[in-house]
Amino acid sequence: MTLPGPEEISRRLLGRVPDDTEPLVVWDHRATYRCRIGRDEFVCKADDDRAELAREVDGHSQAAAAGIPVPEIVAAEPGLLAMRWVDGVALRGDSCDESWRAAGEVVRAVHDLPTPDHPTGALPGRDTWPAAIDEELEHELPRMELSPEQAQRIRDAVDEARPALAAATRGFCHGDLQPDHVLLDRATQRRVVSLIDWSDYGAGDPAWDVAVLTLDDEGRTGAFTEASDLVDLYRVIRDLGEVRWLVAHGMHDAADHARRRLAGWRQ
Repeated sequence: MTLPGPEEISRRLLGRVPDDTEPLVVWDHRATYRCRIGRDEFVCKADDDRAELAREVDGHSQAAAAGIPVPEIVAAEPGLLAMRWVDGVALRGDSCDESWRAAGEVVRAVHDLPTPDHPTGALPGRDTWPAAIDEELEHELPRMELSPEQAQRIRDAVDEARPALAAATRGFCHGDLQPDHVLLDRATQRRVVSLIDWSDYGAGDPAWDVAVLTLDDEGRTGAFTEASDLVDLYRVIRDLGEVRWLVAHGMHDAADHARRRLAGWRQ
């Protein structure tokens, strides 16, 4: 399937061809553009997985209805989405403490939303975690500096945590709450102006969002009351689940970074 370009998306959803466009993320199956029409700016998306984009619109809309800061959705149709551009600065590990506290407040509000009736798309099902992790370890062992002993340590940790994983809280999860998806106001960087990219939202342990958000800076975990003893293990599950995807999408530096985290886990 050939995705429509930004001019076609803008014409269909915004009523006219944009004056200017900027590609943000462009893959064969999914593309996101920044489009300007006069003084107004929009984010225009196309996705050949219509169900995934519909899920993003649904999660985004639920968050908006609850007062969570999200961009305004201007128009959507199957496989296409247009929303207003929000000028913000992504949260980072070196953002100030006030930034992280502001993020913590908004994330808690997200987790207070009613639990969805479908699981988050980012986290393997509870019963399939051990098998999924073992598959990723077997795939990655020849490709990263991970000793068989370290791989076994990860397997053992997952096995030991199975009762805790089974009993973990289930609530509303963003699912892919990486720092780039938390936008702060540009002036002070002490207020969250937008949470973006809701396509993985669903029911899951809120501590999963904390693990993803603090993947590169474990010291920030204290900003979130939803943290639990499982956060550390969730980070490993996230890295293992992402490496193959990152490589497939040409993000080799990010994949190598995840592999280094795995190699150093609990060393």
